Amino acid sequence: MSIRVILFILIGISTTLSSYAFKIPSDIDSIAITSFYASNSIDLNRVENPELYFEVYRWLGKPYRLGGNSMQGIDCANFVKQIYREAYNKNIDGNAVSMFPLCTTLQSVDMAAEGDLVFFKINNSNITHIGIYLQHGKFAHATLHKGVMLSDISETYYQQYFYKAGRPEAESTYAIE
Repeated sequence: MSIRVILFILIGISTTLSSYAFKIPSDIDSIAITSFYASNSIDLNRVENPELYFEVYRWLGKPYRLGGNSMQGIDCANFVKQIYREAYNKNIDGNAVSMFPLCTTLQSVDMAAEGDLVFFKINNSNITHIGIYLQHGKFAHATLHKGVMLSDISETYYQQYFYKAGRPEAESTYAIE
């Protein structure tokens, strides 16, 4: 790739970054986060809650730990709780099973919006996994083998185990004081 092409790309990214209606936090590399989400078909200029995406980005790659609740290791339900706390300033209690009744069930995942929850029944008749829907079929979750990551609901594995999507009801979450 020539120097001119690289400069053109960097100028384009720089122009795009300066046109955001929000400020990317100083602890996050603005080019890296923009590139990461763009590679996942997500345009940060078109998100409803930028803080959701910043917080998910901070957690990417953190390891899975059953019952974990820190950057040293976290499980799927505690990941959802942490994201809701930081991105929405709201608490949502419970595990994947007990969070489901706190949501209004959506007729299909196609109706899911940013911040909705996606539930899975993996090799079980009960809900065993939860993630947070972003957009364009992408959701963030803490996985056993790869830790916190983004996945696509249309991947064969997730299609096979997808149960339902739900929107947390206002009364099921409460503001942090």
